[in-house]
Amino acid sequence: MLRRMRCPPPYSISGLLQYEQFVNQFGKLVTDVYNAVSAYMEEDQLSLVVVAAPPGSGKTYLLYQLASEYGRRWPAILEQMQGDPQKASEFAGQLEYKLGSAVQKWMHDVLGRDVGCKDPICVLYVLQAAAVALERQIHLLVLLDEYPLDSLGNNSRLAKDTEIMLKRLAEMPGFVTHVVITAHYQGDWNSFLSRVGRGALEKYHVVRWFDRIALAPGFEKDAEEFVKRLACGVQLDRFVAQTGVEMLRGGSNFRQVIAFVFGASEGAKKRTTDLQIERELHDAVVGAIRSNVKEGRYQGLSRPDVYTDDGKCIEVKVRADAGGINVLQHAGCDTVYVTISPEPVGVKNEVHVRADVHQLVQGLAHLRNHGDDVYRKALNIMAKAIAAEVLQKIGLKKPEPKQPAFCEKLREIFREKPRPTRSELVRSAAFKAIVREILAGVDEACVKAVRADCVDAFAERTEKLYGRSAVRVRGSTVELGDLCREGRTAQLLSG
Repeated sequence: MLRRMRCPPPYSISGLLQYEQFVNQFGKLVTDVYNAVSAYMEEDQLSLVVVAAPPGSGKTYLLYQLASEYGRRWPAILEQMQGDPQKASEFAGQLEYKLGSAVQKWMHDVLGRDVGCKDPICVLYVLQAAAVALERQIHLLVLLDEYPLDSLGNNSRLAKDTEIMLKRLAEMPGFVTHVVITAHYQGDWNSFLSRVGRGALEKYHVVRWFDRIALAPGFEKDAEEFVKRLACGVQLDRFVAQTGVEMLRGGSNFRQVIAFVFGASEGAKKRTTDLQIERELHDAVVGAIRSNVKEGRYQGLSRPDVYTDDGKCIEVKVRADAGGINVLQHAGCDTVYVTISPEPVGVKNEVHVRADVHQLVQGLAHLRNHGDDVYRKALNIMAKAIAAEVLQKIGLKKPEPKQPAFCEKLREIFREKPRPTRSELVRSAAFKAIVREILAGVDEACVKAVRADCVDAFAERTEKLYGRSAVRVRGSTVELGDLCREGRTAQLLSG
């Protein structure tokens, strides 16, 4: 039985056992990078995926997730490089031995077989020969964590070793290799390419570069449950949960989300606030409301937070604790008082948005330690969520759009098989037509030839257009998304 983790959970995963404890306690997240690697495996494409993202982005979590999900179907090796050039060069020099050991373990543990020799290199060669003779291909997953990419520019030996290693992995007979490299790398794709050389990459069918790991389209409910579990028993305010989900959708790293949720849970317990953050949240909510209404010119002496073109004054108050409101401030105006607080104030024309402001403020306060950009991003996400509820209560929210016409055809496709693989789905002429319609002018490669990975592009595009995805991809299988489920209408996210 797995032991429960302490709260807050660790900012990083340090081993398979810790990954299993984390998943058991907080749940799994399906991400865009996980789905991309799954698509390349499904299409038998030699692939190289590089995830160059800051610490705490979920890179190690991703690798353990891939090893856990696919390690029983195919041989997989996960090596921790710890940013050490010497470790990386040693791995490259022992490549065949390392791969042979992984293959040997997979054959013994999963297939229950041995090939008659104990030397790992011998095992590797025997399996390769058998695969070639039988005209079969074996998938091989090579996962390299914290690879020292930053050292490639000033370490000629490492650069050469990396180039040779990537070539050898792509040219192994009998294997379709999928390489995933993670790194705390500050450079971009072009600098990586100049350091490794195109010759190391030309054998791969697909080479992808990610600078963040984001929630896959359609998994908002899973992410909300994940965020709530991070609070370790504390009842999270709904705006905290929504903000955490949107942070994951936007590619904020795990470390930031954990810090935000932990801060909110501390706010729930200690009931402390920060007046400066209250003011900044007020300003952000006012800005979000203004961006969604048509404003008029106010002629009075004291301008309200928002003045609409039909003469309505909107005053916004963010209060962690009870406080009065000066109703005489805009006495000559038809004023709506928006109170964002645990309980209503009780004034005339009050529009109350229930929120545990202690949680909101302390969650944001903990994020300030991770940088002003991170703090501002979460602040704006939260403000937009609050403003959307305000506009709905006042009656100024735009009507929800109808489901797009293609949803009816999509439902027919999924009635025949509710959980097809990507490859099965793209064989449908009707689905191809829908993909071409949605991705026209956006992804011409998918318009020209609808491949398995175009399903992911279609999911992302529909989420961007309609606020919900038409399909959701979980590893190698596809489900109908919230946008097109019967009885549901599309819901545009504010902003």
